[in-house]
Amino acid sequence: MFKKREKKNLVLIDYYDNPPLGIIYDWIRSLKPEDTIILKHLSYVPYCKKGNYTLLQDSILKIILKKLRIRLLLIFLRYKGYEVINFDKEFAKKFNQKDHKNYLPEKLKEEIIRDFVSQKDKQFSFFEIRIKHIYETFNNSIDMSYLKYLEILKDILNSYKSKQAFIFNGRALRQKIISYILRENKLQLIYIERNTWNLGRTVSSEERIHSFNYLSQNKCKNYGSSIHDINVEELYKNRMIKNWGQMHTEQFQLKDNKKRIISYLSGSSDEYLAFTREVMLADCSSQFKLVKFLSNICLNNNYEFILRVHPNTRNKSSLDIDLWNELGEYLLERKQKFYSSKSNINTYSIIQNSDLIVTNGSTVTVESCLKGKNVCLCGFNGLRDYDSAFIPKDLENLEKYIRSENVVNKEKIIKGAKKYLLDELQAGRILKYYSMKKNRFYF
Repeated sequence: MFKKREKKNLVLIDYYDNPPLGIIYDWIRSLKPEDTIILKHLSYVPYCKKGNYTLLQDSILKIILKKLRIRLLLIFLRYKGYEVINFDKEFAKKFNQKDHKNYLPEKLKEEIIRDFVSQKDKQFSFFEIRIKHIYETFNNSIDMSYLKYLEILKDILNSYKSKQAFIFNGRALRQKIISYILRENKLQLIYIERNTWNLGRTVSSEERIHSFNYLSQNKCKNYGSSIHDINVEELYKNRMIKNWGQMHTEQFQLKDNKKRIISYLSGSSDEYLAFTREVMLADCSSQFKLVKFLSNICLNNNYEFILRVHPNTRNKSSLDIDLWNELGEYLLERKQKFYSSKSNINTYSIIQNSDLIVTNGSTVTVESCLKGKNVCLCGFNGLRDYDSAFIPKDLENLEKYIRSENVVNKEKIIKGAKKYLLDELQAGRILKYYSMKKNRFYF
């Protein structure tokens, strides 16, 4: 039982990695200590306990260093007057099974299992394939976890009468369940997350950040300036192009090729995992299905087809890598081009040589548009709301676009992409205190 007192702010602190830890620290310090409770919840809920799909663990040394860093931060926050509740300790207590009419809603269960995340940001994609491997163990443990959350948060809310809560990211199981319970108890819920490019700025929204709704909320007015900021041109030249040049040194080139080149550049699995579906077409939600569809169109029309798997996939689950490689073998048998996640091919050289680029999202969508290329966006990306890429409705619409002669307005494409990038960068909230000065931008 907690002491009864009124504290209007509830902050869930559930990261002990940098830079998220720095961002959380900034937000906490912008709230008055006497008005704020901090819920320390660093443990991952073991909702998948066996097999190839259990949570991946950090090394012992990394775990020790992380815990030491978060412990020092919490000591400092207590010294400043913030009240810290050890949610992990409360969660570890044994709870008596009580009769509850309502368990965790099935829709939320599906969302949690879809966003199945683990330490080191290693995530498992291809929902339809993996769900059969983990659903049984997941379903057996999730309801009990939900009831624990319900009891603990009910006690906290009854004791402190909090009015608003701050949650960072909102994709993990613990964040989703806590969000759901807090909303049910009429708290104003605010999600906080780094925006795509600007590690120093953060974005606040009453919806989960990856909805991209914040771009249309005109939050640019809340932007501030710093002597450490750099401009967009520097970002594009020195961060985007330079990074690709350093990481991927092999240049793409087709000798004496007169065919039209269609390239599919996949998104990182941790990005499309954040959304409802991998592909946002009415009759296609799978990247595999989309790639095979594109392969057939190119084969039937004598176009060159290239598949480039996102380089970050090499750091993800072996399931992702194996499935992409199997698809690559299928393409190679058809005399089409395939570059795996481990390939050193320079993605910019593929972009430069392609007549049409098809993506399901990711950074590469913006990068392609910034080069004035013809881009067909089939996934979820902030560019959907800008006049830069073609957004097909279904597979038939996509095929018609591919087979037609597309005359593109390069200046219009670049202008739209730059507007998106500007909005993305400016959408952050400036804080009175901040610990990450060197990662800020100006316009």
